[in-house]
This record gives sequence, structure tokens and C-alpha cells, in this order.
Amino acid sequence: MKKLFFIILISICFSSVYSQKLQLGLKLSPQFGWLKTDNPTIMDNDGLGIGFSYGLIGNYFFQDNYGINIELCHSVLQYTSSYRDTSNSLQIVKWNQQYIEIPVSLKMQTNEMGGLTYYGKIGISPMFNTSAKLNEVNNKEEINFFNASVLVGAGVHYGLGGNTLLIGGFSFHNGLIRMNKKNMDIVNDHLDGNGLKEVQLKPSYLAIDLGILF
Repeated sequence: MKKLFFIILISICFSSVYSQKLQLGLKLSPQFGWLKTDNPTIMDNDGLGIGFSYGLIGNYFFQDNYGINIELCHSVLQYTSSYRDTSNSLQIVKWNQQYIEIPVSLKMQTNEMGGLTYYGKIGISPMFNTSAKLNEVNNKEEINFFNASVLVGAGVHYGLGGNTLLIGGFSFHNGLIRMNKKNMDIVNDHLDGNGLKEVQLKPSYLAIDLGILF
């Protein structure tokens, strides 16, 4: 009985491994970013900033229509915000930040229909800051090193023949963690009271996902 159970277990494992599918590829994503603020009376978002990301894609399917999507990307994010200084004059602030992102998501896709495969994904994207500027002045020390966002995306794969697929889609990255440290001298000098200590700024963006899988 134990031998039979062992044979069945090995057969299941072998079948699972055989059905697994690995895809690797490259991506380029134009991005439209903004800042969420919990205190817009002190600092508020002021329009969309245009950025981009590029990097590697990996899909690991444990079933035909379900798998894990992992990416390794270099992202350049830009935002614009505004605030009233101590003389009540409107000031515009431009943020330029760079991150290493490692998005991890559950990916679900349809069967191929007319050469097209539709997919959806949901997950989380850890972000590690590598550079930060505020109005072209380096303020990396005033930005938290770690951040993260929840991501939701959808799109389509177009088969070019063999295992090669083109990717086109959209993804929304909703910021979870405060970006700014409590002390930001560049802005605080122009604000009454505690300045940005009382404001949580969280970066979010919408991406147009383009890529190719092999």
C-alpha cells in the first residue's frame, strides 16, 4: 500500500512539473504618476508626471491558465505637487525619483482565441529608492528607501509564432507607504508649523505595459 501511495505521489508531482511553463522576456512601460496626500491643505498633487520603466519579465505557470508573474525593473517616476508658502504664494514642486521595482503578481489568462490571449494580474510591487531630486536638487536622504504598491493589471498577448509573444496592457500601481520622511528641509523652510511632518505623500502611477516574451 505504501509503495502504491508513493508511486501515485511521484506521478502527481511529475505531472505537475511537466505542466509548469516558464516564459522570459523584456518590457518597456511609459508611466503617468501622481502623489496621493492625506493633507491637501498643506501639499496637494498638481497634475500628472510622465516617467517610464524597463526591465525583465518572468512568467511561471503552475497551471495552463494560472501562474506567477515576476519582474525586475528600473523605474523613473515623476510627480508634480503644489503648496502655499508662508506668504500664501502658490509654489510648484517637481519630484524626480528612481527605483528598483520587483513586482510579484498572480497572473490569470484565457486560452488562445484567434491568436490572442487575454490576461489579468494582481499583486504587490516592492520598490527600492536609488535616486531622488526635488526641483532638480538632490533630496535622496529625505526619501524613504523602501516603498511598495498594490498593482492591478490587464492586457493581451499576441502570438508571433513558436513561443514568441507580444505584450500590450495597462497596470495601476496604488502606493501603500509614505514616501517622504518627516523632515524635508527643502520644503519645510517655506511652510508654517510642522511642514511636511503632517503630510503623508504616497506615489501612484498608471503604466502602459509593452513587451515581448520568448
